[in-house]
Amino acid sequence: MWIYVGLGGIIGSLLRYVVTVLTVNFTYYHFPLPTFIVNVIGSFLLGFLSSYFLEKEFHQRKMYAAITTGVIGSFTTFSTFTNEIVRFIRNANYTIGMIYLFLSIVLGLSFSYLGMSMGRKWSKNEIVKNRQE
Repeated sequence: MWIYVGLGGIIGSLLRYVVTVLTVNFTYYHFPLPTFIVNVIGSFLLGFLSSYFLEKEFHQRKMYAAITTGVIGSFTTFSTFTNEIVRFIRNANYTIGMIYLFLSIVLGLSFSYLGMSMGRKWSKNEIVKNRQE
C-alpha cells in the first residue's frame, strides 16, 4: 500500500509544481493563485472520486489510496494555504487575506459538493447502462 501511495504522491506533487509554474506569473496583489487553483481542483476531484468509488463499491483499495491520498493529497495543500493566510495577516494585507480565505473555503466546499454530485450521478449512469447491456 505504501508504494502505491508514494507513487501517487510523486505524480500529485509534480502536477502541483506544473500548476505553480504555469500560474505563478498571474498573481494579483500577491494573491496565491497556484495554491488556490490546486486546492479548488483537488476539492472537486476528491469529491468526485470518493463519491464515484463509493457508489460503485470499488474494492481496489490500493488504487483508491494511490489516487486519493497519493495524487490528490500531494496535489493539494492545506499547510501552504494556512501559511499564506498567516503571512497576509502579519503583513497587514487583511483584505486580500480575507478574500483568499473566503474564496478558498466557499469554492473549495462548492467544488467538493459538485464533484460528489457528479461522481454519484456518473456512477449511477454507468450502473444503469451496464444493467441494460
